[in-house]
Amino acid sequence: MVLLQRYEFKRNHEEWMKSVKPKLGPVASYNVHGANDTVYQNIETLYKVTDKMREALQALLKQVSRCCLIFYSHFRLFFPVTFTDNDHLVVLSMLMLYAFL
Repeated sequence: MVLLQRYEFKRNHEEWMKSVKPKLGPVASYNVHGANDTVYQNIETLYKVTDKMREALQALLKQVSRCCLIFYSHFRLFFPVTFTDNDHLVVLSMLMLYAFL
């Protein structure tokens, strides 16, 4: 991920960095020079890996949200309480947090 961030920084800001030559702090300067000095090979592969990771995370979140909604619908059957819209959001948020524990 850091390699992709450096690549995108260099691609988007390289000309500006060369023309303006801003004075940066030691950490920022190190990161900027690292981005400019790095040789980028197989960047397309890294983008593909990032896309696959994003797809996997979205699928996982979709499954978790389905489980939470099923649990929430059963919860409402056994505890018929009137909720406001904000209460629904709070309960669903708590269920999603609980699902990750």
